[in-house]
Amino acid sequence: MKKNLILLFAVLLAPSLFAQQLPVISQFQYNRLLYNPGYAGSNEQLSASTLFRKQWIGNLPKTPATGLFALDAPIGTTRLAAGGYAIHDVTGVTSNTELSGALSYRLKVGAESYLSMGMNVAASFYKSNVTQLKVWDANDEVFINNDIQAVIPKLGVGAYYYHTNYYAGLSSPDLFIIDQQKLFSPTINGEKVLYRNLIAMGGANINLTNRFILSPSVLIKYFPNAPLYLAVNTSLKLSEKLQAGVGYRTPTSFAMFGSMNISEKIKLGYAFDFNPSNFSLGTAGSHEFMVSYGFQQ
Repeated sequence: MKKNLILLFAVLLAPSLFAQQLPVISQFQYNRLLYNPGYAGSNEQLSASTLFRKQWIGNLPKTPATGLFALDAPIGTTRLAAGGYAIHDVTGVTSNTELSGALSYRLKVGAESYLSMGMNVAASFYKSNVTQLKVWDANDEVFINNDIQAVIPKLGVGAYYYHTNYYAGLSSPDLFIIDQQKLFSPTINGEKVLYRNLIAMGGANINLTNRFILSPSVLIKYFPNAPLYLAVNTSLKLSEKLQAGVGYRTPTSFAMFGSMNISEKIKLGYAFDFNPSNFSLGTAGSHEFMVSYGFQQ
């Protein structure tokens, strides 16, 4: 009974979650293109990464799962760079697949620093199969012929400043949205209102010794009718080969993560995060796996 109620609650909330918030990712510092199109090309090489995340491992059925693939690169010797990502997010009987392409223009503003302005064009393919749920009242109007499918185009912008030892960015990945069915527009005083996300990020590399580097990073997401989202990660690098750290995410989630550069081109990453309040629901946390590759010759 408890499992079914929890799953039903997640399904009913899914439309607002998909529209209002990007999927939760613990290793956000390695997946900045997802949040800011200005990040494209900042690695000065063709870069690719893939990630898989499974949430709430334990006794609950059909818990959320996320898959991500991202790619970006400078365009020749110009100041332009391009990138894109594909992400598939599933919660219960609801799913969202988003395809996005980004273009950025980079300016050198210092000896080792750049300012990049980017724009992304995306489309979200949302699907909800509510009629697949097992219900107690088969005649309940909420669950009769209530399958939903929608394609929602988006246009976003972002500014990204980066230096050898630090970075900062500000973006709105859904500045313009075409929601013809008004699925994700909350009602205020009888009128539909479509809110936008505002995302800020930042991070640094602080040399402690010749071998150890401290790398704090932060991600803030502001959405007008939702609590402020704050994620903070802090890690310690050893000679650019190994990295281990801890993180905190509002309201009460904690993470442990690590990565290894197994070659000059390949990085492997893993994160485990948990919310102490979820233990009573029979869940043991979430697992996240990442692989990134740099194509520099």
